[in-house]
Amino acid sequence: LVLTFLGNLVWYYWDLFRLFYGYPMDKNHHVIRGSEVRNRAIFLWLFFTTGVSGLHHFYLRNTVRGIIEFSLFYLSLLFFGIGLLAVKVKMILFLIGILFFLVLYGFLIFDLVQFLIYKMPMNGGKKVEGRDLTWSADNPRSFNTALLLNLWGGLWGLDRYYLGYKVLALLKFFTVGGLLLWNILDSILIYTGSIKDVEGKPLR
Repeated sequence: LVLTFLGNLVWYYWDLFRLFYGYPMDKNHHVIRGSEVRNRAIFLWLFFTTGVSGLHHFYLRNTVRGIIEFSLFYLSLLFFGIGLLAVKVKMILFLIGILFFLVLYGFLIFDLVQFLIYKMPMNGGKKVEGRDLTWSADNPRSFNTALLLNLWGGLWGLDRYYLGYKVLALLKFFTVGGLLLWNILDSILIYTGSIKDVEGKPLR
């Protein structure tokens, strides 16, 4: 069971590596369309769900920053774990773990500010000829993307953010999806095609 879990975990990260850094292909060896385009709402979803492991940076191919945040997270877990087993130095180990986590928290706040002011770099801030990443224009916006963001990040307002309703997205975030009821309503609206983006355009 443990070997199966570890095997699936390795396979999972290998597929993510190919998606984020390579040119993923289908079974007919056709490059998947949009492999060099990044979506702001998906970045936010990765940030809020797996941000402590730096996955949002790997999504943008900011490898060094991703490794730093990944390392800080697992170092904090390591010291917390050892602290549980230790006796005499338990408090010291816990404090070291907390210190690593606070540094990580500072990095994450900096990441969010950079993103919100549209200064988040890609490719580690370097130009890579023929492989530069770009933010998607989201015009027209995708039905499938909106539905997935509603299912996996709707409580944080990521679906509304993707559709361009930034004020409503903030309200949804601070009310946890309107105590779930608002999120259920948005699920119905998106699924039935009854909602349009902020420009009044239907989802494609």
